[in-house]
Amino acid sequence: MITLKRTKVVDATPQEVFDALADPQELTRLVPRVQRVEVLERHADWARIATHMALGGVFGTLRCEGELRWVEPQSLSFTVRKPLPLENRWSFTPVDGGTEITVHMSLDLAPLLGPFAQFVPVAAVNDMLSHDLDSTLQRIAARIASRGLKERTVAV
Repeated sequence: MITLKRTKVVDATPQEVFDALADPQELTRLVPRVQRVEVLERHADWARIATHMALGGVFGTLRCEGELRWVEPQSLSFTVRKPLPLENRWSFTPVDGGTEITVHMSLDLAPLLGPFAQFVPVAAVNDMLSHDLDSTLQRIAARIASRGLKERTVAV
């Protein structure tokens, strides 16, 4: 099992952060490797979605179908069972100077790779996923900042 945690404070309200992540189609711009998102079913506080992740190499693109759940504007979570157990939990906490975004990610490669999972260099996967999460947090901050600039420009 691989687990990661990343945190970043952004100059925005929890609602602004939530809104930046609430549109599944925005994920292709915010999350590295996400090429496409399908909304399969939508309800008041959850949706069933499929993400198409570019993994490269022998894996190419991996389709991960799961449940997206949210409590507006405090949290979002995406849980996948197949082809591999994966969970992304995002929380948005107001702090002085904005909102603290915390993301917890866990995944288990064994169901996808079988006995070959023991040969996966865990440190390399951790580094790759850490880079992806850090990049996602940077993109969220930039997206929120660009929305703020557009709103100020329109208001003038």
